[in-house]
Amino acid sequence: MSKDTVSIPRKHKEVLLAIGAYAQKLGTKAWLVGGAVRDFYLKKETLDIDITFEGNVEPLANLCLRRWGGTKHKFTQFGTYRVELESGLKLDLVRARKEIYPRPAALPVVEPSVIKDDLFRRDFTVNAWAVSIWPQDFAASFDPFSARQDIDAGLVRVLH
Repeated sequence: MSKDTVSIPRKHKEVLLAIGAYAQKLGTKAWLVGGAVRDFYLKKETLDIDITFEGNVEPLANLCLRRWGGTKHKFTQFGTYRVELESGLKLDLVRARKEIYPRPAALPVVEPSVIKDDLFRRDFTVNAWAVSIWPQDFAASFDPFSARQDIDAGLVRVLH
């Protein structure tokens, strides 16, 4: 993980810090990932945030509902939750995973994994960037596929 950080908008910090603190208490690494990282880096607004966890997601989805109200929908096959908070913020909470495609155009076979594998399954390098939301290293960047460099250069590269 890099000492570089990404500026998280003030209006999202409270939610992300609270989720990160609870994940840390559970021993589950928590990462802001994908398009939200790119958008925050570019100082663009977003109300659709993806968070990846290296562990069980359900307790974190339940925390969100208890703390901020809203609704949740579970996608069992992928171990993910879509939580829509009363504020309008949409959170996709997912377990870090590796995907294996048994044949072209088939749905993937999914297995739990770590953040680097989860980032690798994404479409473009600019979406394969993570930022820690654990309080001890909040906003620290993990950019194994050079997303920041590609964004700065105006490049969109297919990841695989």
